[in-house]
Amino acid sequence: MAGTNPNPAVFIGGVFLLLAFAYVVFRVIVRRDYRLHGCLTGWSSTLQLLAFTGLMAFPYLFNPPAWTLSWMLAGPTSRHQQILGLVIILLGFLVAFGTMGWFGIRRAFGLDEKGLISTGPYRLTRNPQILGGYLLVIGVTVQWP
Repeated sequence: MAGTNPNPAVFIGGVFLLLAFAYVVFRVIVRRDYRLHGCLTGWSSTLQLLAFTGLMAFPYLFNPPAWTLSWMLAGPTSRHQQILGLVIILLGFLVAFGTMGWFGIRRAFGLDEKGLISTGPYRLTRNPQILGGYLLVIGVTVQWP
């Protein structure tokens, strides 16, 4: 397929490097910040965001260039299934980013600490941001099984 990178060594090497970076960020840098400062610093928050972005954007390197326009193309699923998937994806964005807005962006990234929150979306689930992420993945899976 034109535009894809079929070389498995490049893919596996990229996965290894990305996972190694994420491991260093989450297991070394973030732990050190919590130990030294009791919260995340701006630097470790930025590295976390970079790691998450890398993990989410990585598949784009191995898909056709027209992948972003694939919602306009005939897909492997019915129109109803694609609409259902889109609704689940939008719900996931709303839950994940709406929680960050409700929670406050500084608190969402661990920069502000005020004890355990048990109101709002946190009365339903312990981590609504992860729930939103799961909904995003489920929505994409419904659209493109």
